[in-house]
Amino acid sequence: MKFENILKIGDIENSELSTELLNFLQTEVQHTYTDNVLKEHIYNIDDILDGIEGGGYTPSVTVESQLNELKTLCDSNDCGYFRIINS
Repeated sequence: MKFENILKIGDIENSELSTELLNFLQTEVQHTYTDNVLKEHIYNIDDILDGIEGGGYTPSVTVESQLNELKTLCDSNDCGYFRIINS
């Protein structure tokens, strides 16, 4: 028996993100999963960026820039998902 895929979730403090990005995630994006223990939403960065490319989301330039920065951070740490934690 073996795992087909192991998910890695990157935790990022809410103080690292702009209020504009936090509002975008809360109001326009459907989270991938809700952590039932810690109560934070878990987001798939690729799904969010795919939604932008497909016209499902229309973020500001600032939000899109921060999402691309999150994508780079996730990729460099082999994470497919991220979770926003309170600082």
